[in-house]
Amino acid sequence: MALLIECPKCRKRNSVDAASCKCGFHIRKAASKVYWIEYYLHGRRKRERIGPSKAAAGQRLREVLKRRTEERYIDKNKNARVTFDELAGWYLSLPQIKAKRSYGRDELSIRTLGAFFSGTVVKELTVNKIEAYRQVRLQEKSCRKQTTRPATINLEIACLRHMLNLAEQEGKIDEVPFKRIKALKENNIRNRILSAEEYERLLAACPPHTSRIVKMGYYTGMRQGEILNLKWDQVDIKGGYGSPAS
Repeated sequence: MALLIECPKCRKRNSVDAASCKCGFHIRKAASKVYWIEYYLHGRRKRERIGPSKAAAGQRLREVLKRRTEERYIDKNKNARVTFDELAGWYLSLPQIKAKRSYGRDELSIRTLGAFFSGTVVKELTVNKIEAYRQVRLQEKSCRKQTTRPATINLEIACLRHMLNLAEQEGKIDEVPFKRIKALKENNIRNRILSAEEYERLLAACPPHTSRIVKMGYYTGMRQGEILNLKWDQVDIKGGYGSPAS
């Protein structure tokens, strides 16, 4: 990279250190000078005509040098150019992710995360950024019109971490930008159970197809997902019991 002076006589470009042009014209003492800059970008030589100011030419040369240095850094640092959106699309398209029973949950988590992190490059997914996300989510209402629970937010952050870990393994990013982040404390303790009277009232208000699910949950303590995913080969109607899922 260099500063050049254009010879007023032959228009050839010379080094600023040259006293005279090859044509014999004394350019150092010339009244009207025109400065150029010369540099290489992506392996190609570039020249720019700046004007009569040597200071302006020097300033422009420094700008070009800085830009070239930044571009080289970005090319080498994947975390500085890969965005959350790119990884999200890649992650949800992976066959092993699509095959998960919790794929719908992962889709929802990525969509929720995207509302906050869309356009963010990986290097900016720091602990402070994650904490800011969690504080926002703690104030938001869920689909049930209740404050979002810490357990839900922990699932979303776990999904984000899994996506980043896979991206690092596949060489799409240089490294996961945050190593450890403490999970939010979950409070899933149930304070009470239905009384016999409450259970009878609930059962009376349920349609037939729902009442069977309620009975199963009340007498076995099974969760909703366990009941809905129960298969016939796990149940012995004659014997009166269900076998655990294999």
